[in-house]
Amino acid sequence: MTAAAHSSRPAHRGVASPGLKTVVFAMTGANSMATTFFFYYLYFYTQDQFGFGQLQNFQLAAALGAVYAVFAFCAGRFAQRAGYFASLRLGLGLMAAAILLGSQMQALGRPWP
Repeated sequence: MTAAAHSSRPAHRGVASPGLKTVVFAMTGANSMATTFFFYYLYFYTQDQFGFGQLQNFQLAAALGAVYAVFAFCAGRFAQRAGYFASLRLGLGLMAAAILLGSQMQALGRPWP
């Protein structure tokens, strides 16, 4: 065996499972579709609730794209170092915390004009 074979971390046993791969790919596809629908809606929401015009929605889209690209790059590097399941647990925990915080935003102060 080569030195590279000895130094690489063994893969998680569940990763080779065809059933797990199917579930992970199905969840990834559902997440991608839901994200697309959310961002389609977001621009109509900002136009209706905040009076955004085309330029402001374009700027919002550009900012969201830049944030997405930077964090996708950082998340990929983190997942390679810490492991994919650890990064999945962290991501799901952060999303749950964001949802809980967002659900309480109106209770924290007056609603946005």
